[in-house]
Amino acid sequence: MTPIADIQDHSIVFPGRMVVFHFRVAEVQALWAVAYLEGKLKLERQSMELEIGEIVAWCRRRYLNRGNLGSWFFFDVIPYTDMLLDQLGSRSHGRKGG
Repeated sequence: MTPIADIQDHSIVFPGRMVVFHFRVAEVQALWAVAYLEGKLKLERQSMELEIGEIVAWCRRRYLNRGNLGSWFFFDVIPYTDMLLDQLGSRSHGRKGG
């Protein structure tokens, strides 16, 4: 959701359009975006690049032609929002782990 070219510049966020679970993703992305814009998240460029590469590669393999859209997370919405909540220092109450 953020440009990684200048990781110290917290002036813009691009929340993504998701194909499923719009309400859940929109709410969690909004919370994450506010924390990012306020400079409350500790992000590292190297870990961001690794994370982006893993997600893109996984989507291309898991969703075949849909993975090219980059926003097709049908089975990965819950882990994605949990990842964002984890970065916020929170957690989802709907997951039991495993």
